[in-house]
Amino acid sequence: MQACDQILYFLGWPWGQRLGVRTDDELSEDYPALLIRGKGVCVVSLAPELEEAAEPVAAWLAPETCGEELAAFLFEEDAPLALETAWFLIPGTEGVRPVPARGEIRFDPPAADIRAFAASMPEADWLRGGLAPYARACGVYDGGRLMALAGGRLLSGVLDLSFVTHPACRGQGFGSAAISAMVAAYPRALPLWRSEASNEASLSAAHRMGFTEYLIQEGIIIQS
Repeated sequence: MQACDQILYFLGWPWGQRLGVRTDDELSEDYPALLIRGKGVCVVSLAPELEEAAEPVAAWLAPETCGEELAAFLFEEDAPLALETAWFLIPGTEGVRPVPARGEIRFDPPAADIRAFAASMPEADWLRGGLAPYARACGVYDGGRLMALAGGRLLSGVLDLSFVTHPACRGQGFGSAAISAMVAAYPRALPLWRSEASNEASLSAAHRMGFTEYLIQEGIIIQS
């Protein structure tokens, strides 16, 4: 199974393929419409209210179709829409470069530590990089204090990664050390790093560890 197939299978597409388009109503919990493209394939996910548009979308959607075109097709031109763009990154040809350990690596840290860690930073930071549901946690401690937290959720051979570093401790390698330890714990899995396109720090950290951009996600949101 190729990397792209692994990722798409992990994301899920129970409707199968229609004219080369893979669709799945499980992807759009946060967005009315979601488009993932790259490597000659598009995935489109629509909220249940938009499911009737799936077949017309499949009739014209091409691998290079962008989120703006999908939004124009699905919504009124004057609808208050916005696109949130993110990258899916996977290891390059040389694989993931291990990062020297910083502090003390602890898997499955106590829930009380995680709650206190989340409460100690801006909510937006936690929501961007905090633990996904059912993810395993790996913490990096320094002097008994939790400095960074990585999450890893293994599904269909893909290790979906997330991480967050305390704002006061960024730029010191704690987050990369947590990610490196999580990847090492699942040597047979395909690591998947997600990053908002505007998050230059996350993208730089991914590149340093040997990850490369593979798929791009464009989430269409309706602004209030």
